[in-house]
Amino acid sequence: MNNGMTYAAWATDILNGLLADIVEQDKLSYAYQEDLKAKMLFKETKALNPEQTFSEAVWAYETDEINEGQSLPVIDVEKWPNKGFEVIPYGNKLKITKLFMKRLETNQTIATADSYVQQYYSKLASALINLNRWAIKRANMQMVNLLAQGWTATNAHWAWSATAYGKALFATDHPIMDSTASFSNVLNGSWQTVNKALSATSLQRALDNHKTAVKLQNGDFVDNVAWVYELRVPRALEQTARVILQSKAGNRFMFAGTGSNSALLNTFDFDGNKVELKILPTMWALDKNGNTIWASTYWFLVNPEAIKMMNWFRFITLWDKNIESHYDFDSKNYFSSIDMAFWVEHLGAQYGIIWSQWTA
Repeated sequence: MNNGMTYAAWATDILNGLLADIVEQDKLSYAYQEDLKAKMLFKETKALNPEQTFSEAVWAYETDEINEGQSLPVIDVEKWPNKGFEVIPYGNKLKITKLFMKRLETNQTIATADSYVQQYYSKLASALINLNRWAIKRANMQMVNLLAQGWTATNAHWAWSATAYGKALFATDHPIMDSTASFSNVLNGSWQTVNKALSATSLQRALDNHKTAVKLQNGDFVDNVAWVYELRVPRALEQTARVILQSKAGNRFMFAGTGSNSALLNTFDFDGNKVELKILPTMWALDKNGNTIWASTYWFLVNPEAIKMMNWFRFITLWDKNIESHYDFDSKNYFSSIDMAFWVEHLGAQYGIIWSQWTA
């Protein structure tokens, strides 16, 4: 616009670069998106093709006993099911006035433009930043909904989707091997629970379940017991959770469990277990139709080390945010648009999360 570039024939090339710069300068939204993705332990994965599938880790089975001269038993690799995904495109566009575009096409700077064009430039920057934030909010909603809707399995993919073994992400009967044995990662009325609302008692039960109830497909316990567990709650439950985490006598101190000041006051010693409190701000937020994104009252206790090690949460992209401008010959208008194609999936996360409800 006023950087000495000369381009009088077709202005969209300049505008595309300008719009990209505006988005890159929106550090607040960018940091928020990356923070939530990292906070929820999603592993970024590039989709190679639409038919790609992923296998849930089953860990190791013991070798079979054999007699002298016996042929070695063949391992049936087909017994381990895979899970596919379905990438969905998202996008919006905004209209750009012809007067503004003509200013670019005739190679005239903003500095010499009338007040309308100067004001429109500011409005365009704000509108594009908002467009970028809409894209970010969509990604955040999808990540949060993967947990929020994990109690049912009515979809083939994404939220409401089943595990590779046909169960909801949060279920009382996750299968173990080919036997009738199963494990539960739900704290909702089985022998494992005293109170499904978040309390010192139910939190201790959830900690115990990570160590004694949850098993892998081969029957092993999750060997890497977390150095610091994560308690994930909506913002409405933050104060309640802090009181509970400090409730054990003699253990009322907090520390930066990761060695960073950013974790200060968020990691607690809870009766011998270290628990980090994580607030997911998208919980209880509203979508553009006024609907609550997270409609129910849930809380989660997460084993972050196991989830990160095995990449049990995936943020799968076909393409990232694409920003461009174009001329529509039918309407004779200019538009700037943003679009992206991605998917979020759980691939074995049932081994790393205990789910429950809370009541106010």
